[in-house]
Amino acid sequence: MPLPVRKGYKGAPASTTLSSGINNSATSFVVGAVTGWPVTFPYFIVIDPGTVKEEKVKVTAVAGTTLTVVRGQDDTTAVSHDASAVVYVVFTALDADEANQVASVMTTKGDLITTDGASITRLARGADDYVLIAKTSETNGLMWASVASVALQGPQGSQGAQGATGPQGSTGPQGSQGPQGSQGPQGAGGTNGTNGSNGSQGPQGPQGFQGATGATGASGTSGWAFGSNVVTLNSAGISFFAHGMGSTPSTVVVCNGDTTAANATINVRVVDSTYIYVQSTATSVNVRVNWIAIP
Repeated sequence: MPLPVRKGYKGAPASTTLSSGINNSATSFVVGAVTGWPVTFPYFIVIDPGTVKEEKVKVTAVAGTTLTVVRGQDDTTAVSHDASAVVYVVFTALDADEANQVASVMTTKGDLITTDGASITRLARGADDYVLIAKTSETNGLMWASVASVALQGPQGSQGAQGATGPQGSTGPQGSQGPQGSQGPQGAGGTNGTNGSNGSQGPQGPQGFQGATGATGASGTSGWAFGSNVVTLNSAGISFFAHGMGSTPSTVVVCNGDTTAANATINVRVVDSTYIYVQSTATSVNVRVNWIAIP
């Protein structure tokens, strides 16, 4: 359904009359007054209400008492009207239908009313324990996602020590020898020839390897436990590691922290007072996993 158009309303607009007769094609006409009428456009008025000539029109602009209109609205037909015909502001079936359209979008408990920018749409409720996040690639700019995929991120630890400097690259080749200076005149005490220009600089040697990454800093939040463990993930078996909290945590988030195996998906299977047990869709791959346990 299209987006509803914001319309103008007033609580006590006064009734008025046509200043002169109009035919069935006029798109502007003059009324006696617009006292208490809306100042936001569009809005609707009725001409000759309760008669066989009743017509509703949409007002799109007002200059003084001259109205610019769209004729034959809300299931009525454009017809001629005489001078002094009664005119007043009305609430239409179109207004009520747009409100009903918004209400009818929601069909299930937990539905949200959203928009793709052009139409009103329904965003169905997500799965249990999912959270709503912004996602520009989605039609409505929103999506439901699990807490694990959103990743509860703890505060950033302090920066690890800088890795060792890589070995120096090999020395480039020596430049070519400059041209020999001109020979001085023969005779006693002749002057020496001028020195030749320096050769061009050789290409730079390849860069040495980067040092190893420093260790991750300690967590800055009291009450949580987190760590980083290297485990062998296997879709046929379960890997485990101790969380050291002394009791079963209420929440555990485990994610792949190893960029060399970024496609390995890790699933938490069991958590008790000592260990976190995980299983993966990968087959026999060594991965460093990061985990957070919340009391």
